[in-house]
Amino acid sequence: MTRHEAQLLVREPALVAWGVAVPVLANLMLNLIPGTRQPQEVLDGLSWSQLYAPTIALFTLSIVAVQLLPTTLGTYRQDGILRRLRTTPASAAVLLGAVCLVLSAVGLLVTAVIMATPALTGVGLPGNPVPFALAAALALVAFVAIGALITAVAPTARLAAGIGACVTPVLWFASGMWVPIGAMPGWLARVCELIPSGAAGRAMQLAMFDQWPSLGQLVVIATWAVCCGVLAARWFRWE
Repeated sequence: MTRHEAQLLVREPALVAWGVAVPVLANLMLNLIPGTRQPQEVLDGLSWSQLYAPTIALFTLSIVAVQLLPTTLGTYRQDGILRRLRTTPASAAVLLGAVCLVLSAVGLLVTAVIMATPALTGVGLPGNPVPFALAAALALVAFVAIGALITAVAPTARLAAGIGACVTPVLWFASGMWVPIGAMPGWLARVCELIPSGAAGRAMQLAMFDQWPSLGQLVVIATWAVCCGVLAARWFRWE
């Protein structure tokens, strides 16, 4: 079933274009501009390409988990696929696991490419790739939980897609897509760091300086993952 879901997702143009091609190409173009590869004093020694690597990675993870996951599962439920699968050995739980596994693999693979791209252009890897990868993985778990919650409360696939399209820009803003967190007013930066993408983005930026994320940042991400996951499990409907 996982192989089947992978084949279906590969044929999905939204995934290929919006979730894979756009972030990879955007990150590559950013790293090919000479000025963005130079360390900046105002960025505490980071380059612009390094500063935006976490944001682009979180963009990808949010697309696959908060937009594509609710749309896919909402369509399956709306078309009666989940209801029919409940009566077969291939249970709906197996289908859910396959969808989440495939989408998570896509998100993590693209994130790895984004993280490695600066090294190919001479900028170098994050100062400490381990906490960078840890923060990305935790963010993915939180985003999947948010996507599952959207699926649980949205009665139709179209509404699930609409809710996901409203939630993702908030996640992008909190991660520093339009205004870096360090350039935000103090109160706004603190609010953004209470959002999973903001906490993850800050943790990934710390990894650029060879530092580990703070306990508070990990707690924020884990809290979102647990709370949204519990609510999604409680409210989820198969039909």
